Amino acid sequence: MIPTFTDLQGDVWTLRLTTSDIDRVRDHVKNKDGQPIDILDMAERGDFTSLTSDMRLFPTVVFWLVQEQVADRFSVDQFDADHAKEYALEPSLKNMTPMQKAANWFGSRLGGDQVADMAKAFVEAVLNFIDPKVRQRIQTVLEKQEQLQNAVLDKAQQETLRQLSAGLEELSSTVPPSSDLTPEDGASES
Repeated sequence: MIPTFTDLQGDVWTLRLTTSDIDRVRDHVKNKDGQPIDILDMAERGDFTSLTSDMRLFPTVVFWLVQEQVADRFSVDQFDADHAKEYALEPSLKNMTPMQKAANWFGSRLGGDQVADMAKAFVEAVLNFIDPKVRQRIQTVLEKQEQLQNAVLDKAQQETLRQLSAGLEELSSTVPPSSDLTPEDGASES
């Protein structure tokens, strides 16, 4: 089965990797250190988390992986019409290259939930691409990473709840009882 994700507009995108897709990402996408993104290198290490958790870099990688689908769905003329008001405020925006406009269009179709679904589809697509002998080992590594992440999140949640509880207890011990806030006889002195 080919992995998919759905964007904010309800459109379904497929992620089926080929060597040319992987080469295109390596040729066009660099990390913050200026190094090319090498999907196969990540697959060999079983380390996708650093990429899929980067909310700026990861959508860019997927944008380059789904170029053919973008080309079928994106219209520069429609994009320009949709952004006419923005262009009136900042005319230089109209001078973006069609590729920049397409990337902005694609990015505008992704929210946090969509990126999370996209990450699952991406990992599945990479696993489908690599050697079946290596696939099982990487799946085991990914499962262990997920267990570790869940354990870290559980521990952080427990610590946060403990701190909140301690803070509430401290706060309640410093607030005088409500009877100390009202006059004893309850009558007004007017």
